[in-house]
Amino acid sequence: AEMPRGPRSKRMKCLSLAMEVLASADADQIEVAQLVTEVGVSRRTLENAFRDGLGVGPANFLKSRRLHRLNRSLLRADHSGTAVALLAREHGFNHQGQLAADYRALFGESPSITLRRPV
Repeated sequence: AEMPRGPRSKRMKCLSLAMEVLASADADQIEVAQLVTEVGVSRRTLENAFRDGLGVGPANFLKSRRLHRLNRSLLRADHSGTAVALLAREHGFNHQGQLAADYRALFGESPSITLRRPV
């Protein structure tokens, strides 16, 4: 079977390449502008590719991915010797207030509650 042609196939190829870049890069530190450069497309094309293929824009996808990685780190961390702020910075979050709001919206609790939860 032949690969479909036209705008949609270009977007899917773009999305596939973006996922390859994310798999080989430090995904917690990569920003949309860097992804645009690495993939070699316009920001609009990247936006359209993510929306068509995943239902969200690249910025939201990257943030969600970082939040899930942070969640896993918090669940594995020793709550007595680990600070949320340190793990947050390691995962590319610099604004603690925004992180807390985004984290609560996704996981229904604050990062500090997740950290203190027994495994």
